[in-house]
Amino acid sequence: LFRSVLYGLAKFGLTLAAAALVAFYIAKFVWTLTWLAAGHAWRIPDPILIGAVAFSLFLAYPTTGTDVYESIGIALIFLVLSGKLGEPAGGILASATLFVTTLFRYSGVKLFGFYGLVKLIRRPRPLTFAKVVLVAVAPVAAYLYCLRVVARDSTPYHGAGPPLHTHWILLLKGIYYAVTGGWSPTLLPLRALEVVLLLIASVGLGLVWRKGMVPEWIHLMLGYQAYCFCCLILVQISFGSMYPSLQPAFATPRYLALAQPFNVAALLFLASFALRPLHPALRALPDRKSTRLNSSHLGI
Repeated sequence: LFRSVLYGLAKFGLTLAAAALVAFYIAKFVWTLTWLAAGHAWRIPDPILIGAVAFSLFLAYPTTGTDVYESIGIALIFLVLSGKLGEPAGGILASATLFVTTLFRYSGVKLFGFYGLVKLIRRPRPLTFAKVVLVAVAPVAAYLYCLRVVARDSTPYHGAGPPLHTHWILLLKGIYYAVTGGWSPTLLPLRALEVVLLLIASVGLGLVWRKGMVPEWIHLMLGYQAYCFCCLILVQISFGSMYPSLQPAFATPRYLALAQPFNVAALLFLASFALRPLHPALRALPDRKSTRLNSSHLGI
């Protein structure tokens, strides 16, 4: 689909490089809007949401075209899972999003797995299963088309087998990437700032966890990162030979950075609770009633 987009832009007289640049910045604009919409639907405080999206937009992942398209899909699925749209609009948007995301990057079909899991965990009923199957028709068809017709089985994993050795110690590195959303600065001052932020956010997590005030959107983000992490471990076990021996799949930051605005928002949100007693302006942040979503908002 990305090549089709480039072809369409080239019909207007653009060079291939110019068409790629235009597509990239249009995608970045849409990416910004979708993540702002998702954050607003989950009632993330506006200053934290805007700061997280701006940080991710200018300083960090995703930076390549197909990463941006896949991240847009994640934002729209997060929007659907907020329950803001209701049914059947939510199901239609989920199916269309998963369909287009899979056409841009056929591994995007894994996003359907997360969507289906969340829906079934929330409401484990036969009717829910039937709705998930209906949503799956379009993205699965796109996946099979990309795999069988476009790629003709010549995928990055074709002919690959399990690794001779797996460096499980790098799981710690993978956890670090999952927490930071893939952001790992090389400059020492930024690395120190990141460590300080992580420590403060850890204190904030302890506070909100003890008081039962962890927002639902943080649970969703943690669940998605855990889901991606498990998928990457399975890829490493099955197709580890596709990766350098010292950099197995579960230590690759790109795969843990596609939902980064929510990662950054969670760190800022938790840090604000840890710093709340130190600054009067932070005392006005939402309390338990506004940070926890009620059952009607979740569509339960």
